[in-house]
Amino acid sequence: MKKEYLVTIMRKDLKDLPRVQVAAIRAVFPEGARIRFLRTDPVDFREHLADCERLKPDLVFLPEEPIPGRAMQAGVVHGAFRPNGTVEKLLPFVPPFTAFKID
Repeated sequence: MKKEYLVTIMRKDLKDLPRVQVAAIRAVFPEGARIRFLRTDPVDFREHLADCERLKPDLVFLPEEPIPGRAMQAGVVHGAFRPNGTVEKLLPFVPPFTAFKID
């Protein structure tokens, strides 16, 4: 029996993704792989972490630039409480990207 891969899509249904994106996601997996797509709608990073721990997806697909990245680029300051009790400004973070394949 073929392994079934799980791809979670944040805040979008599979039917809402352009065909070119769906094809690009499928190309990451072995040819002919069985892939199950599941929408997730976490309300915050804690819920996202819980989803990842519970579902153990092979890939989490972010169809858009992560938020608050977009809002931060628009000039909206984001802050958070730090472990020492102070409030600090969150700096925009752009993670590095690289091509990959899943076995």
